[in-house]
Formats: sequence, structure tokens, C-alpha cells
Amino acid sequence: MKTSSVLAIAMLIWGTIAGFHDIEADSILVFARQATSLPPCRLNYTTDVWTGCADVIAQFEITLEEFLYANPQLGEGCDGFKPGETYCVFRDSNTRPTSLDGNCGIQANYSASCVGSTFGDCCNPSGKCGKGEDFCGKGNCQEGSCEGGRYSTDGKCGREHDYLPCPPKFGLCCGGNGQCGNATAFCATGCQSGPCLEASTTSASQSPTPTPTTSPGGVSPDGTCGYNDAFVCKGSKFGSCCSAAGYCGDTEYECSQYLGW
Repeated sequence: MKTSSVLAIAMLIWGTIAGFHDIEADSILVFARQATSLPPCRLNYTTDVWTGCADVIAQFEITLEEFLYANPQLGEGCDGFKPGETYCVFRDSNTRPTSLDGNCGIQANYSASCVGSTFGDCCNPSGKCGKGEDFCGKGNCQEGSCEGGRYSTDGKCGREHDYLPCPPKFGLCCGGNGQCGNATAFCATGCQSGPCLEASTTSASQSPTPTPTTSPGGVSPDGTCGYNDAFVCKGSKFGSCCSAAGYCGDTEYECSQYLGW
């Protein structure tokens, strides 16, 4: 059935329903988009229970419009997003073309994707498409069907590096300097992510840095914002915008309409 026919049927149904109920105009647009046949999904992603719509958009570097197009069941504004569910990240008509020469990633200016290519669905740190652990494993995959999502491929991590987590090959802790490692210097004071150590487990010879006491809702003392303490970024030394991940900054990531506030 042609798209125009589907839309015509949707409008007819809308006209009938409107005679009985006062439904917002946006509803018919959502219905029509769901009724229209969509291209096949090229990459599905299963979210964690703590993952939000903005997190998926940031991780896969797509726009809200692209994500909603790929998942029309979410409605307008991602209102129907449910953490823990599986969603389509890329469909044929809203993605980069498939790599025809096996080149990918930053080395190819992200002009083509490995997903669906004859070389394999994963892009390794050298910018080549392939399959298996050397291409898809944690720390070996720039983009594509990466195992567990995107991880650091060069040992750099945290807020200065797109909030990438650390894979085992570099060490699981992301230190305050944005480098991955397993030593106390990475996992203790300043640790951004990973199996960070509590202050009580650090060496007794080290003098812990006093943590500023700031009341909930005050200016962020440590670069975190929102969530439990509801710290705000404006007026802090870390930046004026709060990202969806709960960190202050002044980049597009923190200040985007959909990824920050």
C-alpha cells in the first residue's frame, strides 16, 4: 500500500474519532507515522534500566528527530521511552551510507558506516570495518555493533572525552585526568567512572581533599549537577550547562536542547 493511501486512511479514521473525542492534532501525526511502512532497522540497542532517551542519542551521535523516526512508538518528544527496552538506532533512510571500501570512523570523517557492510559491522581503532573481538570487542570498536556499546579505544575517558567508559585493556577506572587505569591514582580521589575506590580505602599517608559542603540546589562544587543534590552549573568553574549525564560544561554536549539543561 502506498504511503499516500496509508495517510489517507489515517486521516479518515481521525475524522471519525474527532467527532466523539477532543484529541490533540499531534496524535494523528504519530498514528500516521506508525502506520507508514518503515525501512528495516540496521542496528538495535538494548538499554539499561538507568539509560534515558538523551543517553542513547548522545552515545550514538544521532539527533532526536532521527531517533524518533526510527522508533515512532515513542511519540513526540520521546515521551514513551522506557529504560531497559530495545530500540532501533539506525534505519536505512536516516543513516550514513554503508562503507563500500572497508574504511570507517574518524579516519573516514564518519562518512560511512560498517553496519551492513560486507567487511563486518564494527569499526576498529584504525578505521577499518571487520568482525570479531579485534573489531567489536570493548576498547577495539569505534562505532557500529560494538560489544556493550562504545568504550574508549585510546585510553582516554570521562567528561573531556565524550564520557567514554574504560575497557579492561586500559584499566577499568577513569581517573580525574581523563585517562584509564587500574592503579590507585586512577581509582581513588578524582575517579570519574568504573570501580572507583571509596575515600576510606586510600592510603593513610594521603591527606584526603576536603569536600566542599554545598547545600542541595546550590552551585556545583565538583562539576556534578542535577539528580540527587540538584546542584546547578551556572556560576561554577566547570561550566554553565548541565548534561544529561549530570556533569557541568560549556560544550554542545552539555548545552544541547536535548542532551543538557
